[in-house]
Amino acid sequence: MSKYLIVGQGLAGTLLAFSLLEKGEEVLVADDYAHASASQVAAGMWNPVTFKRLAASWLAEEMLEEMNATFLQLENKLQANFFHQLPVARIFNSIQDANFWDEKSDHPEVGRYLSARSNISVQENFDAPFGNSEVNECGWLNVPLFREAAKNYFIQQGIFSSEAVKESEVEFHEQGALWKNLEFDKIILCTGIGLNQWEGLNDLDLIPNHGQVLDLNIEHLEVDAIVNFGQFLLPYGNGKFRLGATYDWNEVDDVPTDEARELLLSELNSRLNKDVVVESQKTGYRPTTRDRRPILGFARGNETLGVFGGLGSKGVLLAPYFAKLFTSVLMEGVAIPKEEKTAYSRDELKEFEEIILQKLALAKEELHSLKETMSKKNDSGTDHTSSTSKLLEDGADTLERESLNQLAARQQKFVINLENALIRIKNGTYGVCVDTGKLISKERLKAVPHTMHSIEAKLA
Repeated sequence: MSKYLIVGQGLAGTLLAFSLLEKGEEVLVADDYAHASASQVAAGMWNPVTFKRLAASWLAEEMLEEMNATFLQLENKLQANFFHQLPVARIFNSIQDANFWDEKSDHPEVGRYLSARSNISVQENFDAPFGNSEVNECGWLNVPLFREAAKNYFIQQGIFSSEAVKESEVEFHEQGALWKNLEFDKIILCTGIGLNQWEGLNDLDLIPNHGQVLDLNIEHLEVDAIVNFGQFLLPYGNGKFRLGATYDWNEVDDVPTDEARELLLSELNSRLNKDVVVESQKTGYRPTTRDRRPILGFARGNETLGVFGGLGSKGVLLAPYFAKLFTSVLMEGVAIPKEEKTAYSRDELKEFEEIILQKLALAKEELHSLKETMSKKNDSGTDHTSSTSKLLEDGADTLERESLNQLAARQQKFVINLENALIRIKNGTYGVCVDTGKLISKERLKAVPHTMHSIEAKLA
């Protein structure tokens, strides 16, 4: 039997603790609840479909199976009701969206999740001129209730500490680690944001993604699905809802903002004509990675220090599967699977960023030059007495101005595309084909750095 110190009682830490306990291992879970945790404000939804491409999520079938088994077992163990299966009703923005859904519903991989059924309660209450359809095998986890029930269980078992675990207070040695005069075989960090601040983990490419949600009261609205219209509206019952969520990849303070509140409400009000009362606004950081894959493994040069995190917005779906996998790694020495590369490294992204910045500077110069030429053309005119000559010159000037306008419009679009590419570099999605979900080749990105489509997708 080994003894593990699990630092952080979010989804990752809680599920890893239960997985190890089930195998007869000894654990101590430590969390002072002082830091901004994604688990504290998470809506806890799971959805096996990626709406952007209408494709099945990575390992969707395997993860759904493990998730259902894990949370149903834990509901029984903890005597609490926190696991709720509920379809997602996707409101279509256009007839093209609806047709694309119908086309994808026949796909062997994703078709099992895409229902042809329209949710009546959503159609009756929301502005949805192009209709809606349901996604099967979705739902939500009441994360705060789950964490609280798990924490109470850990306390009852005498395996919970409310003290913060600081790196300066941990002493590593050949046989394990010492913290607060307690010996452990391994320490596993499950703290989300801040994982990469410990020695040996500084190279972890963890991106803080700040999100905000609103808790609402909407009287006389009853829906039996999670409503998705670009944002989500999650029904809790009795007129209570959660609306979200924003995504901010910039370094911002963890405080609610009026801008986020107005954005979320404006998108809801464009679809729903009912009185909405905001009861609270919550914020938190999602610990995400550029390749949208979780982090599990050990610190460089120190296999006593493990790490499990980076679950992002799909944490409920990912955490049970990877907690079980990491348990096998820890106990049986199972090798951590090597996945196909799905994102470019920081160094590679830096190289692409330099290319884009150079092209952006040139593009802005050319756009400025075009605008100056257009301005001079508009200010100047012909002043000839011959009406025939004047008509010819006016016609030529008009054609030239139209040509300049078209060139300027194309150049403006190019500038916007390059600026959007810089945003994708920042949020970790750069270089991923929006059609296939796979990496676009380096050669293509160097030639067309703003592209979002691989050659394979263009030729398909």
